[in-house]
Amino acid sequence: MYDLLVQRADVLQIANGVPSVLPQHDIAIIDRRIVAIAPDISPGLARETLAADGLLAIPGLINSHSHTAMSLFRGVAEDVPIEEWFNGIIWPLETNLTPEDVYWGTLLGLAEMIEAGVTCVADHYFAMDAICPGGAGVGDAGIAGLDDLFGG
Repeated sequence: MYDLLVQRADVLQIANGVPSVLPQHDIAIIDRRIVAIAPDISPGLARETLAADGLLAIPGLINSHSHTAMSLFRGVAEDVPIEEWFNGIIWPLETNLTPEDVYWGTLLGLAEMIEAGVTCVADHYFAMDAICPGGAGVGDAGIAGLDDLFGG
């Protein structure tokens, strides 16, 4: 029995570096893992179904360089020269950040990335021990922190 069956999605696949689209395919999921992609999987085999007509299923996106906690500064200064942005605005703000600010800013950024389809991130910031106590990966801390954020 599948946990979830996503029905009739167009599925982007990349084989040997060449992208193509599988039209109107079903995606079967068990324990949050894709176990089958096929043109027609019986909905009777799934606990839950989700219609995806007209939607494109894509692989998870990767953010290979991020300062996730800086999500707190989004929109603080627009249309200023880079030197003014760094020296006059961002660096003074960063000097006032506490480890807890970095923690919550990172959770905000992770929630936004998840919503946008980002499934992997390489984060480069300070106070990372506030995000990853004991050297745990951001994934571990992010999941625990998202539980904090969303009450899970």
